[in-house]
Amino acid sequence: MTLYHLTAREAIAQLSTSQLSALELAQACLARIEQREQAVEAWQYLNPDQVVEQAIAGDHTRATGTPLGPLHGIPVAVKDICATTDMPTGWGTPIHTGQQLNYDAAVVERLRAAGAIIMGKTVSTEYALARAGKTRNPHHPNHTPGGSSSGSAAAVADRMVPLALGSQTGGSVLRPAAKTLKDRTLSGGTDVGITVGQSYSTLAWIPEADGSWALPLCHERITSFETPGSRAAFQLKQVTRELAVRPLAVYDRGYGNASFVNQTADIEADLLLRLASNRCVYSAPPPYGGRGAPAKHGHKLKLNDPESWGLPIETMEVEDAKLARVRVTRWSEYHFKQSPKRPMEILRVEVLEGDQGKRRWKPLWLAWLGERCRR
Repeated sequence: MTLYHLTAREAIAQLSTSQLSALELAQACLARIEQREQAVEAWQYLNPDQVVEQAIAGDHTRATGTPLGPLHGIPVAVKDICATTDMPTGWGTPIHTGQQLNYDAAVVERLRAAGAIIMGKTVSTEYALARAGKTRNPHHPNHTPGGSSSGSAAAVADRMVPLALGSQTGGSVLRPAAKTLKDRTLSGGTDVGITVGQSYSTLAWIPEADGSWALPLCHERITSFETPGSRAAFQLKQVTRELAVRPLAVYDRGYGNASFVNQTADIEADLLLRLASNRCVYSAPPPYGGRGAPAKHGHKLKLNDPESWGLPIETMEVEDAKLARVRVTRWSEYHFKQSPKRPMEILRVEVLEGDQGKRRWKPLWLAWLGERCRR
């Protein structure tokens, strides 16, 4: 095994027994970066001389017998939104290229105190938010690794460093990890190295009582060979086998699509799916006219185009204690283009003018698939 393949745990073990020096590990990582950086472009700032200087100092400290931190001699990459006194911090934008701050971020301070070697700064999307950086997916070079922690995820995935800092508000670590890292997880144990990686799928039991806590039933990692939809369908199938009654499973709009609907076709559960407002659904096809191939689809309903809605099956208004007056409109026997054999009830939930304060509620589109739809 080449040195750059070592996990952080493996490297720590070899460093602590003097089988490996911090300088040897740092040089192996630098060699890997030199070999792969042109293809991956994970780094915003890298100064090999700084890295070597830190590694030599770390080896000297170890030789003196001074008490060491838990990450002593381990190379760590730092996302470009984290402040560093000795390296530029550009926040992923050309506006602040070369910006030199006079303080370390708290997480960088802790890494230094733990003895880590700060390798350099990795690419972030602009302000960790919008415009993508230059980094490529190391396993699929024609694709982006996602963001915003794109450089950190790509650097770990390509074995440039054993550890890297990322940050997340929505999906800034999960997206790059799922798209770049192979079958690896953010975990550790007595016989498992510290690795960075995948997102998780959680299926929870939600009580009807207001204010009750959701009870997680399954919390499982989504591997590189799965999608969130396939893992969610598998979890639902496993759980429904143990239930005495037919459950109602509720999913957000990431699951409101033909793929998930098809994957749950043989599961004894009712589904309530939130739909993205740019979705299109189709009514049942007209009767066969005797010529050509039979039609698979009928009327096309565009959720964001009121002129395409046609006449609903039902419209009702109800009073809600929290939302005031709510209107629910229903269209029956519609389907996604790629799941014509899975009819759905389409619902539009709209909060009417009422005692809402200043908040404006956008209409909510839902799809219902259940026993009623199959009759």
